[in-house]
Amino acid sequence: MRVLLDVTSAAKPRPTGIANYARALVGALLALRTPHEWRTGTRPGRWRTRRHARDLRGSDGRPPRLLLGPGYAFGAGRPDLLHALGVRLPRHGRYAKVVTIHDLGTIDRPDLTPADWSRRRARRIAESVARADGVVTPSAFTRGRLLAAFPDLDPRRVAVVPHGVDAARFAPPAPAAAAATARALGLARPFVLHVSAYAPRKNQALLVRAFARSGLAAEGDLVFCGPRGAGAEALAAVARDAGVAPAVRFLGYLPLEQVPLLLGAARCFVVPSRYEGFGLPLLEALACGTPALAARASCLPEVGGDAALWFDPDDEEGLAALLAGLWPDAARRAALGRAGRAQAAGFTWERTAMAAALRRAAR
Repeated sequence: MRVLLDVTSAAKPRPTGIANYARALVGALLALRTPHEWRTGTRPGRWRTRRHARDLRGSDGRPPRLLLGPGYAFGAGRPDLLHALGVRLPRHGRYAKVVTIHDLGTIDRPDLTPADWSRRRARRIAESVARADGVVTPSAFTRGRLLAAFPDLDPRRVAVVPHGVDAARFAPPAPAAAAATARALGLARPFVLHVSAYAPRKNQALLVRAFARSGLAAEGDLVFCGPRGAGAEALAAVARDAGVAPAVRFLGYLPLEQVPLLLGAARCFVVPSRYEGFGLPLLEALACGTPALAARASCLPEVGGDAALWFDPDDEEGLAALLAGLWPDAARRAALGRAGRAQAAGFTWERTAMAAALRRAAR
């Protein structure tokens, strides 16, 4: 079988989220060593950034093809199956079509994203679901929401394939290396860490206010790692209003190789999100043995299981109490770290490679 992977979502200079998923999945599929031929392609809309995906070569050794024309007729190279790793499937094309639907946030919670983006994204999801022979979701939560949003969708066409974690990269780092990374980033005090882009659905303002309520600002910092911009400025304003601005740090986007070291240096990791499709940063923190606290919302319990401490995404006081209790308790942090590594061991990109799901959709 000849499979074409649309990796357009990975054509970004600073990959996050779906881009990291696409990168990891391409590598895992190639490592399967199946008789199938894997090719990659990008749509012309990312022409200016296409070079950032050139390393995502297929089993034929070629960089991503440029997908042009109706059904990508001038670039697809006559595949048997197209898998869109983002959200967009073409209307035409004489091949089976599979799409990964990462989340239904713009349908379920349009209030958490800009209105224009919500409308466009929701329309694109609906179009791709209608065109797909098979749909992949990263969590049972997302599958359930998809079937609720599209009641005519045959459940047999929707497979849950959880994301994985790169165990070679995301593992407990050497303490000296983690401490050196923290010092190089100007972090002189113990810290609570959050890694993500800034968005209302991430609920980061609650984390800032809970940190302030916990009293930890007297001896530690709250560190945000994510692209700078309006979201970071808004959180800085929340920190000023809460009286903890000097203890709230914004590192900006960090190269992927630095993130495990920063996780290893953190006293704990917090995911306060109201809505996620999977929650890969939580899984990566668990794999690094970093004690994790997470909102009991959307798909996050599927990822964290019994290895994280849970709080309601509207419970500022509850999160503050968890932070204050965990901060001085080294034994409890160590136990959570061990539980996190055991939990993360069940999520691998090899399992995510989903060759069986792709073959099933192609029949």
